[in-house]
Parts: sequence; structure tokens; C-alpha cells
Amino acid sequence: MSNRYTKNKTKLRKGEYVRKNKTFEFRWADKNGKIHYTYAKTLSELRAKEDAIINGSIEDTDSHRLDATINSYYEIWKQIKTGVRKTTLAT
Repeated sequence: MSNRYTKNKTKLRKGEYVRKNKTFEFRWADKNGKIHYTYAKTLSELRAKEDAIINGSIEDTDSHRLDATINSYYEIWKQIKTGVRKTTLAT
């Protein structure tokens, strides 16, 4: 894999691209796999946006659910599920 550089010989990070109109683009995928794009006129502006995106996505993770168990998910399901007979829940 070849390294990519800007016109000023600055190495581009993963997901960073120089567009034809000499602006910069950053592409990333969210946790569902959807591709997103953001653009900036300068590389420093793009990297500031990139850092905000990365830090924001880390904060958005459900860290309180990392220790969840099947039983805890079942209790949540029982609360939101409607139209289930008592015998079905008992089983």
C-alpha cells in the first residue's frame, strides 16, 4: 500500500483525501456501517473536525451496557413487549 501525501508533502491519515478542487475530505463509517463524509478547506481544519468526530463517537458508546447480561435484556424486553400472554412469559 502506497503512502499518500498532500502537495506540501504532509502525510495523509487513513480516511483523508485531497479532492480535485484542492479541498480535503474525511470519510468514516459509523457503528452501523453507514459511510459519512466531511469536508474542509485546509488539512488542519479537517483534522480538527476529524478529532471531534472520533472523540464524539467514543463518548456516544453505551459504556453502561458493556456489562449487560441476557437477563437484563430480557427484563427490558418484558417491559416494552405488549400483547404477550402470561403463559408465554412463564415459559
